[in-house]
Amino acid sequence: MINKFHCRINISILILAATLWGSPMFAAGFEGKIVNRQISIPLYSLMQQSPVDVPGSVNREKLASQLFTKSPEELLKIAKSHGDVVEHRSEIFLKGNKFRVDTEEDGEKISIIYNAETGEMITLLWGSKTAMVTSVKEVSSQMSDMQKKMKEAMGQYAEMMEKYQDQMKNAPAEQRDPFNMKPTGKTRMIHDYKCELFKGTDSDGNYTYLWLTRDDAALFHSFIKVFSAMEKIGDKKNAAGKEEEFYRENKGFQVLSESISRDEVEIDELLEVIRQNVPDSLLVIPPGFQKRNMQEIINQQMKQFEQFQNQK
Repeated sequence: MINKFHCRINISILILAATLWGSPMFAAGFEGKIVNRQISIPLYSLMQQSPVDVPGSVNREKLASQLFTKSPEELLKIAKSHGDVVEHRSEIFLKGNKFRVDTEEDGEKISIIYNAETGEMITLLWGSKTAMVTSVKEVSSQMSDMQKKMKEAMGQYAEMMEKYQDQMKNAPAEQRDPFNMKPTGKTRMIHDYKCELFKGTDSDGNYTYLWLTRDDAALFHSFIKVFSAMEKIGDKKNAAGKEEEFYRENKGFQVLSESISRDEVEIDELLEVIRQNVPDSLLVIPPGFQKRNMQEIINQQMKQFEQFQNQK
């Protein structure tokens, strides 16, 4: 659960940063920091049951109506007294054509620096003092190569995966892309934004409460840019389709989302925006870091994977 959650964290951080970055506030020369957090809570800790006692099929809509009347802080308090909680706070620094995201994974500080002008992306691993350098185009190519090598190594399992993917291509639209949000007409202020509540399923099929603000209609253009950028990193076209249409139609910006999957509750929340000076030293590789090309690291990992497969 935790590794999967970390992967979602990285994507959501980049979406948040790029979305805010494209708003008039930043386009007009904004310099400062955004604070965001993501929370993952095992469902049993909120239902006050052991994992084995949680029913396999939960009425998520009914459960959401009970849980999401509470604030994220209230849900955290309940969960921490009954179970495991994963909470990440991320800081996003913006200046000119660059932004930097600071977060943690498994106790290690990780920073991502992105240059919009050159397309260069730097990932700083503070524990090993390693700087992995790549670009958006290279990421797309690297992911394609890795998928190809993984299929070759997996043999018959790869064929099963391809058959499943072919079946999904021919499946009804709601199965390929379950994103479906409906307005409730309910509004409230969240972190100085007037927000409207939408309910429905997200792109992963999780039942979701999404609080959207229309305080700045220009954010609509930022969302379109973000989904376009995400399509360049892996195959995201199907997953982003209806979601992109939703933001296009509503011209809004997500401040808070709360979702229920089969076994956990996920919360993504924008906490604050702070105007402050960002030193240039935050947007380059720090002294003492070993610079490595991302492709070298991927090749090394694939070689280790192939050696593991050959040992079987």
